[in-house]
Amino acid sequence: SMFLYSNLAASNVLTTTSSGATFINTNVTEVTASVSGAGQRFTISESNALIVGASGITTSGGTVTVTAGNAGPGDITGTGTVNAVTGNVEFYNANGSVTLTSSTGQVQGYLLSVTAQNGAALNTNVTYLTASITDASGDLTIREMDTLSLLNSVTTAGGDIDIAAGQNASGVLVGSGVVDA
Repeated sequence: SMFLYSNLAASNVLTTTSSGATFINTNVTEVTASVSGAGQRFTISESNALIVGASGITTSGGTVTVTAGNAGPGDITGTGTVNAVTGNVEFYNANGSVTLTSSTGQVQGYLLSVTAQNGAALNTNVTYLTASITDASGDLTIREMDTLSLLNSVTTAGGDIDIAAGQNASGVLVGSGVVDA
């Protein structure tokens, strides 16, 4: 396992490879990460904005948690794939948005959980979605590759919710969760 705390990881680009669980507090511009151990998680907590680099963030079924905007405004963006395989993917941003739309299925995993202040736009290949956008002008846009189930709740504080399933195959939008814009 790898643990880096108190903003010890500070540079422009952080690249990490580990076989065990990885927990990092950062003040970087860009991250790429690979966790090869089955079910081992990757967790990054960024002070400001964070770019998912072209090589992406991958685990072998472990949860991926990306938090940004801890010390000030900053968005989560990038061109890399975030792939947890059968694990969950979690994005948290109390001072910005989450935008990962550069490729089809850019965010891959089992359950996708998104909490952001200013909105979120994601191209996904996940099974379940739960989301909360906290600013009144923040929108939520999801483009799912196949079938997507809404779990618990999908809410905005007044912004639009635009979810489309079946971008690359036949798919439907299902679920029993609350959808509230």
